[in-house]
Amino acid sequence: MPRFLKYYLSNFEECMSGFCLGTMILSLLIQAVVRAVAGTAVAWAEELSRFCFIWAVFFAMALASKKYEHVCITVQFIKLPQRIRFCIRILRDAVWIFFNVFIAYVSITIIVETMEFPEISQTLGFPKFYVEAVIPVSFILSSVRILEDYWKHYRSGTLKDMTI
Repeated sequence: MPRFLKYYLSNFEECMSGFCLGTMILSLLIQAVVRAVAGTAVAWAEELSRFCFIWAVFFAMALASKKYEHVCITVQFIKLPQRIRFCIRILRDAVWIFFNVFIAYVSITIIVETMEFPEISQTLGFPKFYVEAVIPVSFILSSVRILEDYWKHYRSGTLKDMTI
């Protein structure tokens, strides 16, 4: 596999979030400049920035899962033995993965239904289910990154160190 592709796949969330945020800022800048200079608005820029914001948020959610920097309260488990904390983490991650798969499944069924009678975006003119497709992608990606973390620790022999 080429090094560029390997880097992109391992940093997919960062690349997509950065691209979406950059596109959002650029479209808002265009909107502000045109409004200041011409005194009129650029409708597509506002809609594009809104769609990019949605995508950036969902890819950032997957990024938080990848880096294990999501919000979780763990202080109640500090005094427990390491083995019990490890079991609690496995249980918590299993529930989390189940939730992610459930949300992805529900959102896919809704997106498939909306593909029959697509809602077209007002100014950009494409079906909105392309924007909504980020929901199942990000939730599945989040689950994949959780499982990838377990796989990395298993291969390195540090699985038992994955405590809360």
